[in-house]
Amino acid sequence: MSILTDENKKQLKEFLKAIERDTTIVLFNEENAPAGNETAELLRAMAELSDKLHLEEKDFATEKALATEYGVHAAPGYVILNDKKEFTRVRFIGVPLGHEINSLLSALVEIGGTTDPMPEAMLERVKKIDKPVDIKVFVTLSCPHCPGAVQKAHALALANPNIQAEMVEAQSFPELSQKYGVGSVPHTVFNGHETIIGNYPFEDFIAKAESA
Repeated sequence: MSILTDENKKQLKEFLKAIERDTTIVLFNEENAPAGNETAELLRAMAELSDKLHLEEKDFATEKALATEYGVHAAPGYVILNDKKEFTRVRFIGVPLGHEINSLLSALVEIGGTTDPMPEAMLERVKKIDKPVDIKVFVTLSCPHCPGAVQKAHALALANPNIQAEMVEAQSFPELSQKYGVGSVPHTVFNGHETIIGNYPFEDFIAKAESA
């Protein structure tokens, strides 16, 4: 049985029309990865629905150097490359099902399509961040507020090469969740210590990135 129904495919195909430039998902996977098969199946199905969306599958164990280059520390982990095959610093760890398919779709359109620009005043603040900032947004698939937090983190990464941002599906990676004290979600961690719990306004995400 396919992971997507015919109706799902129809809806996704319509949405993916917003991708105007070649966009590549690089998936690092391994045997027994939590929801690894489901992640691969979903991403393959999505890539078949758009001639602008491409999928490259890598073995996490044998492609460690490349995974490290992209900051992928667990499988299934995947990143998005732009039309120049450049790493956009947008990363996902875990299956993008439930509400989190919205996080993935938004990132794909942000990178490969045309979206409304960030307000100039906010963009100037983000561009002034001159130190490395690593953002991890812990989510669950049933959380309706999580995609908003993921989208804000990814927007920061896309606006400044010093920033990297990833979605982490918390329930599939309990040790990582425990390490960062994740309880309720979305739980966003900046450089391992500054946190935001909830989907707060974008200004709050910028402020945390500035102070991290």
